[in-house]
Amino acid sequence: MSDPIRAIQSLPWADIVPVAALTTVLAVVGDRCILWLAQQVAGVRVALQFLANFGPLLAVLVGSGVGILALYLAQRLYPSVRQRLGSLWSVAFLTLVGLWLAGQIIPPLLLVADFSLFLGIAIGIFWGDRVVARF
Repeated sequence: MSDPIRAIQSLPWADIVPVAALTTVLAVVGDRCILWLAQQVAGVRVALQFLANFGPLLAVLVGSGVGILALYLAQRLYPSVRQRLGSLWSVAFLTLVGLWLAGQIIPPLLLVADFSLFLGIAIGIFWGDRVVARF
């Protein structure tokens, strides 16, 4: 049986942390842009009020977009690093932690760090692996 501590220590943390940090920054900037648009444009405000009815489904969809962004950044910034299951899960977890920390500083609009968002990030990373590989 393999040692889980050794598996965690052997992950390419020098490549995973910048990808998760950049994904978090881009997601928070996108969230702030959507909030600014909602304040400026009435149509965006109405659309967000309508989408708020879908609650957890919206969080999963937004999380999927963040997960696909994280995977895209990982494959473009570090193409030589092989994307293994452990490193993909660690990107998902670190991205969620980053979004949670950012949510403690700046109140989020769509990026509320909860289980639905984490599920969406994981779906985006693992489903997006098929989509991003084509580009």
